Amino acid sequence: MTFRDAGAPPVLIRAVFKVARSGSEVDNLHAGGVACQVNPLTGELGKGYGNLPLDGVHTHHPDSGAAMTSTRLPDYRAAIALALDAHAKLLVPWSVGWDVAITPQGPMLLEGNPMWGADLAQAPHGEPFDADFVQRLLARLTASAASPPPVP
Repeated sequence: MTFRDAGAPPVLIRAVFKVARSGSEVDNLHAGGVACQVNPLTGELGKGYGNLPLDGVHTHHPDSGAAMTSTRLPDYRAAIALALDAHAKLLVPWSVGWDVAITPQGPMLLEGNPMWGADLAQAPHGEPFDADFVQRLLARLTASAASPPPVP
């Protein structure tokens, strides 16, 4: 997830790695997938969480048994750079949740979501957004409500 203040370059808010479960064609958290926190500096995965409290906390993939915790994502920095570069080219919106696939050929941008789920950004990290980000977000929402951006 990236955010951009007016006149400033976009910055990374949070990174989350989503994985699908057996029998599902999507990695969506709300479709039974697992979301892992990602260390923003190293690309190392933390614990994985499902959508429901009963799903528990996962250090290994619940179906395959593959280790998740402490696994480093390949090309993590390139994936973040790709999302930040894409965001820098947009006139609007000021916040985007990016879907980036990490492929053998490198990161591939799948889509940008201007209405991304805050639960996906916060739950795997086990903490809410910091107060600074929330204040900047509220300021942008207030400004947007008072003066909607022009339609390109």
